Amino acid sequence: MVRSIHGFFFQERLSFDVRHRAEVDGGVGVIIQSGLMRDMFAGFIFPRELDLIGRMADPCGESELSNIMISVARKEMSFTKKYLKRADTIDYSFKLVGEIWVGGYEGNAVGAGGATCIITEVPDKLFLPPNR
Repeated sequence: MVRSIHGFFFQERLSFDVRHRAEVDGGVGVIIQSGLMRDMFAGFIFPRELDLIGRMADPCGESELSNIMISVARKEMSFTKKYLKRADTIDYSFKLVGEIWVGGYEGNAVGAGGATCIITEVPDKLFLPPNR
């Protein structure tokens, strides 16, 4: 059974911006802003012999999923994500809350943060070209 996975990961980030100062101060100034940013991810999880594998894409790039464990009975899911152009890995773990998988991620290069997603069973014919 092929599954699609779609969701969001949340990460605290710093960004730079330019702001106009009061007329008394004159000119413009650079400020540093911090905030919780949300990025969407999407991909597929495929059966492979005795385990599962996956591919995913998000604003940081394409990635492969491994160590995939999905247990609806225990309401737990986890996987390891490795971007194709990076050496580090990111571990995700979730609990099923209603219809949404709620959890987070942790990795040496990215730290820790929250994540939410849904998983949907997909018919095999989704991957075939339409009949014309």
